[in-house]
Amino acid sequence: MKYLTNTLIVIVLSSLFFPQKVYAYLDPGSMSFIIQITLAIIAGGIFGAKLFWKNIKSFFKNVFSKKLKNE
Repeated sequence: MKYLTNTLIVIVLSSLFFPQKVYAYLDPGSMSFIIQITLAIIAGGIFGAKLFWKNIKSFFKNVFSKKLKNE
C-alpha cells in the first residue's frame, strides 16, 4: 500500500511540475517593453562612456605607452 501511495504522489507531482504543453500568450506590449529596456541599456552605456571618456582615454594611453617603453 505504501509503495502505491508513493508512486501515486510521484506521478501527480511530476504531472504538475512538468506539463507536456504550455499555453502562453505574449502580447505586443511585451516585445515593446523588451525593446525599450534594450535601448535604455545601450543609451546608458553610451552616456557612461561619454561621461568618463577622458579617464578611459588616459587609462589606455598609459597602458600602451608602458608597453612601448618596456620593449
